[in-house]
Amino acid sequence: MSYLLQDASFWAAVSFVIFVILVWWKARAIIRGAVYARIERIRSEIETAENLRDESKNILKDLSLKYEEAKAKAQNIIDQAHKDSKIIVNEAADKTAEFIQRRESQAEARIKQDEARAIRDIKNLVVDISINASSQILYDNRDSISGDLFDKSIENIQTVLQK
Repeated sequence: MSYLLQDASFWAAVSFVIFVILVWWKARAIIRGAVYARIERIRSEIETAENLRDESKNILKDLSLKYEEAKAKAQNIIDQAHKDSKIIVNEAADKTAEFIQRRESQAEARIKQDEARAIRDIKNLVVDISINASSQILYDNRDSISGDLFDKSIENIQTVLQK
């Protein structure tokens, strides 16, 4: 053992071990501080992430509610549009039916007017033909009928036929 106490390598090894122990002793506090600081930073990041997750959940709930409300409003708008379109279609059908009925009434009135005009024209034509025929017959037989009586007869026939 005395040989070891005089050997320089022994003392170099002992001093190296002491140096490592001292460095480890001092570095342990620094390493521990760095590890604890890292742990605190990670813990803070975890808390921040949890807070963000909670916020995200709340935002998701709010957006889900707003989506459902918007969906319900959209459905109400669609339903109202269907009701309005049915009303408009019914009104259009009613107006079309009224228009067609009005046009038919107008057409019937025109037909009746045309019929009345045609009957009146035919009557007038018949009267004119009758007057002309009567006049011609009387004119052809004028010798047998006296002149004054002939003229009065023609006037009477014209008056009667025109009524």
